[in-house]
Amino acid sequence: SKLPMCIPLGNRVKICHDSTNRQVKKTALFEFTMKELSGIHAIDYTIIEKVSNAECLKIKAQHNVYYAEIGLGCYGMSAMEAMAMGMPVLSSMDNFALSVHPNSPIITVNEQNLRDKILDLVDHRDKIGEIGAKGVEWVRAHHDPMLVGKQYEWMYDFVKNGRRNV
Repeated sequence: SKLPMCIPLGNRVKICHDSTNRQVKKTALFEFTMKELSGIHAIDYTIIEKVSNAECLKIKAQHNVYYAEIGLGCYGMSAMEAMAMGMPVLSSMDNFALSVHPNSPIITVNEQNLRDKILDLVDHRDKIGEIGAKGVEWVRAHHDPMLVGKQYEWMYDFVKNGRRNV
């Protein structure tokens, strides 16, 4: 089914995070940072937990920015959903993930720069729509189900038959 688009940017930047594993995704760091920033900036945040994927998508659609994780070094399905919904995604990206997707629109964050990257979006709110639009196009170009299926078909052929001209 088609994902809903995120809400238009209002007076406050709304940031969400769905925590499936608090330790791995560094949810406590996100929560600490958001408590600090939301007290002095026009930011609201939500941590989504213990709901179905359908409910998670409904909640995500009520936000403008998505925090994925710091710790894994790459993005997952939830980050792709957020990009497809037009939301900038904050996530750690390791050197391998960047070697595969060097032009990803993901805003690369780590423990040291998370606060500054969030503040940059709040201070330059026009970036939220620009990065969100890039994310929609990027997901279509790199994660289209037919494209991914074709990639797996060629990987299977390579494993089964070795390198060969076709």
